[in-house]
Amino acid sequence: MNIGSEIKKRRIELNLTQEDLAKQLNVSRTAVSNWEQQRNYPDIELLVNISDLLDISLDKLLRGDSKMVKELNMDYKKKKKYKILVPLFILITLLLSGYIYAITSTVKYYRYNPFATISTGYAVLPEDVTYNNGLKYNEVTDSLKIPDAYKNIEVIDNKTTNKVFLTFQGGQSPKGKNFGKIKYKDDYVYELEFISWNSIPKEVQQYLSKE
Repeated sequence: MNIGSEIKKRRIELNLTQEDLAKQLNVSRTAVSNWEQQRNYPDIELLVNISDLLDISLDKLLRGDSKMVKELNMDYKKKKKYKILVPLFILITLLLSGYIYAITSTVKYYRYNPFATISTGYAVLPEDVTYNNGLKYNEVTDSLKIPDAYKNIEVIDNKTTNKVFLTFQGGQSPKGKNFGKIKYKDDYVYELEFISWNSIPKEVQQYLSKE
């Protein structure tokens, strides 16, 4: 006997209409009718509920219905695959979201975005830098002396001579080389090279003050 016939037989024995059974299973009456007429089959979760509700073992429900067993087996494999794919999809989404955040958050965007244009500019740097938040080198009592960042340094673009103001790390410049050749991606300084005044192109020098 197939599963549809078993459901119908047991439903009638319990004096339940298709509507009664449908309500208790939270499905439509049409769904119950389709099961009983073998148009389709209930899924695994519903089978367990049907078994409990009609007080009939799963073994008896499935016995003799090889087609149903095959469909259930396929349904189980699909759900098992789905359970693996969903966490994988979530992980990929999180990683992708993290990457998008990294390349779209101001400085990080230009640091990690391979398509951002690298510009070259020149700047006059302070001859002496401060350490550990504003202290002179000899005022730092800690053994670890950390140079403060260069803040709002005027940089003249090599090609356009446009002016930008950048903040970046660099440390103390060598004596006589308190000028910088700077490669940058918008607000992110990609590379700093300490150079002398004479290493700055003449056409850029006129926009900078040597002192």
